[in-house]
Amino acid sequence: MREMDRKKTGVCPVQSDQILDFALNALRENGALPSLSEEEVCREADALKKILPDHYLPDLYLDLPLTGGPFRGMAAVLDCYDRCLLDFRSEGEYFRSAGLPALNAPENRDDLLVVRVPESGTEVHTVSRKLLRTAELPEAEAAGEQFPGIPDLQALRDLPLQYRKETLEDGFRLILTTGSASARNRFAKRPYKETLLAFLSEAGCGETVLRALERASFNCGVPFLHPQEGYLEWIVCLDVAAFVFTVRGKDSCDCRAVIRISDRSMIYSRTAIKPTQAYQWHITDNCDQRCKHCYLFAEDARLKCISTPWDQLMLTLEEITGDADRRYAIPMPVISGGDPILHPDFWRFAEELHRRGMRWCILGNPFHLDEAACRRLYQLGCFKYQMSMDGLEPFHDYNRKPGSFRATLEAVRLLNDAGIQTQLMATVSRQNMEDILQCMDVAAEHHVTDFTFARYCATSPEKAAESYPTPEEYRDFLYRYYRKRKEYKAKHCDTSFKLKEHLFTLVRYELGEFEPTAYSKAHPELIFEGCHLGQGCSILPNGDVMACRRMESVIGNVNTAHIRDILTSELCAGYRDIRNIRKCKDCELLQWCRGCRAVGFNATGDLQGEDPCCWKKTE
Repeated sequence: MREMDRKKTGVCPVQSDQILDFALNALRENGALPSLSEEEVCREADALKKILPDHYLPDLYLDLPLTGGPFRGMAAVLDCYDRCLLDFRSEGEYFRSAGLPALNAPENRDDLLVVRVPESGTEVHTVSRKLLRTAELPEAEAAGEQFPGIPDLQALRDLPLQYRKETLEDGFRLILTTGSASARNRFAKRPYKETLLAFLSEAGCGETVLRALERASFNCGVPFLHPQEGYLEWIVCLDVAAFVFTVRGKDSCDCRAVIRISDRSMIYSRTAIKPTQAYQWHITDNCDQRCKHCYLFAEDARLKCISTPWDQLMLTLEEITGDADRRYAIPMPVISGGDPILHPDFWRFAEELHRRGMRWCILGNPFHLDEAACRRLYQLGCFKYQMSMDGLEPFHDYNRKPGSFRATLEAVRLLNDAGIQTQLMATVSRQNMEDILQCMDVAAEHHVTDFTFARYCATSPEKAAESYPTPEEYRDFLYRYYRKRKEYKAKHCDTSFKLKEHLFTLVRYELGEFEPTAYSKAHPELIFEGCHLGQGCSILPNGDVMACRRMESVIGNVNTAHIRDILTSELCAGYRDIRNIRKCKDCELLQWCRGCRAVGFNATGDLQGEDPCCWKKTE
């Protein structure tokens, strides 16, 4: 652990028992705790609280029935520098269920020690982290073998999935696990979801298991204010770590889920596990398209395209790594352009990101993606690829490039097959709002991971008057999108329809689904959600750093100043100032919304100008 991480010990003001209560309540609200087990879960949690450290919730494993049966209990893994403390009050049953056979019999291993906690009298075991990392499942069964009562496992062999079989006196037990604690490999995410649904349906419990799986896989967090570091957040992740099927006889198949509760705010206490910090990084202006609404080439802004030289790429990479370090985070480059694949050193750059162990994503075009390119992107750590879809085929191709619509859908297929998440981003104007609602159907039909939109950001007041919808028109569009999103969510659609537009906060407020928290009301100086102006940045090919890419907002250049100095400068702080925004400054949603400052600025030429599409009346 580095010195700066030690200094963060105890920063989080919330006690571990409060974090545990918060996580269990989140599971309860999502319907992931069976009513027959809830009382037992709470009783077990109360016993566990007696040995929890302060300001840190250890990883917990909760063994819950999905089709009936008893609650088996809860176990904790307490991280320390080179060892993990394991609560074995269950005599290892939790970890057998979770697929960690090396931990089943701790008293028989040389690298396990037994410790007694004086305050509670509870026996705790320690295991080396090396052992924990190597506690993997045995080799998978032969591809063609069938278990009685369980479908052929061939489909499962194609997943990044581990499984094993335990023979029982009157049947057997099958354990499925991703073999990873990473949220990237959640059971609820593709590619697991579709294959497992089919598998579990054949086993007789598919729909029940899938619904429970989705309810138990989510993140939740609460912001807090640190006197030196400012606004921070602690985050709790809840995931299904394993499925356990017990087959007895020919017809009896019991299914259980091992739910893992992880405190991802451990950076504020005792470990080096960190959240990610995204950086939008435009590495080239080169592009195959000249979209009619593109701000890169609007008003002759880019008469000559440039690409970031290699040395400058490496300099900027060091800068964002250092800035993320300052934030106690891991950098996550969001590589854009133009089309970043058109950068002359793109693949060399991608290999460098991979060499440094970074996960990254691309905002790009579909034209240079084939099966080999998608597979290589995945192997080099690209986990998401975003493309544009501004309407159905006639409107999209008119605004971008003939053939672009079909090329985008083909690229979605190739990326999905390669295991890369896909996102379609629409640019909404008065001309295409109806198309966007129909594009939701297109995204769902083609199994797009995420679909979202942002408003067209006019590059002159004249274009704003021509293209911006009226507040009433925009309100109607947002409500229709929101209702359709709910309908797809109720159908358990593969596609997640995101709420990138900050005015959805106003929609939810009007529907009674959102209320500013007591914490935010007590801290009016903090920004919680909404427009991110001045909170992040975009880096351009020439090194300019912008407070927002959608408006003229250069706050420095990474070639002449450290990015941390740029982002902590008074100039950048001026963009973050929310006290004088017209209309917003008198709104109870100020800390949570603010519409889009770039849309307002480009329509009025005033940084404090109100969002022209906001329909809320203020006194």
